[in-house]
Amino acid sequence: MHSKSLKKLSIMMMTGLLTSLIMIPLIHAEGLTLDGVVDEPEYALWFEDRDTPKFTVYTATDETNVYLGIVFDDSDATDDLTAIAFKADKYDWYIELKDGETTFRPSGGGYYGWWQHKRWGLPPDVSLATGTTEGYTSLEICIPKYVMGAYAEEFPANTKFWLKYQTEDGGDSNYYPQSLADWFFVRNERTFTMSEEEPPQFHAPEVPYGTVLALSMMAAALVVFTRRDRLPI
Repeated sequence: MHSKSLKKLSIMMMTGLLTSLIMIPLIHAEGLTLDGVVDEPEYALWFEDRDTPKFTVYTATDETNVYLGIVFDDSDATDDLTAIAFKADKYDWYIELKDGETTFRPSGGGYYGWWQHKRWGLPPDVSLATGTTEGYTSLEICIPKYVMGAYAEEFPANTKFWLKYQTEDGGDSNYYPQSLADWFFVRNERTFTMSEEEPPQFHAPEVPYGTVLALSMMAAALVVFTRRDRLPI
């Protein structure tokens, strides 16, 4: 075969190989099934927290979404409390999952000095599923990149993420990050233990009804007495 033909064929083969290597992660990630089972090969280990109660967090991404896979060291954590918070573009989001029900809070309120009042369901376009992975309770979260904005870039290194896992009936709790100083939604220790202080307000002193009546009668008598003094003799 002519050397030019061999060179051309080699370039075509290399181009095809590089294209396939680039496309494989996207194809796998876009085919990720959100069923609560963290077993897809595209998941990568993010961190493992071995404090009690233990949990492990995995991440995956594709062109439009980021994924979090969380596996708890418990065969039945359905009655436990899981709380997840992450910084996003327009609002930050706080999600709680317990007994199969989810609630959420957007940022911009006074709870922990950061969150608004609780609402039922999930933040807009965020999806969540619970399941079992190798005998342990697990969950998957899908967050569109446009929701996270810049925090989805270089995911998960650039992600501001918080996780709380508490066993049933308010038992043991484990947090990520463990240090309160690293919780992005807690401005300082005061806002963690109490709500924002309300500005001082003026309150008119309360006066008993009997006192009000007596003062009114005295004022009326004074008016009558004053007018009487002014009458001609």
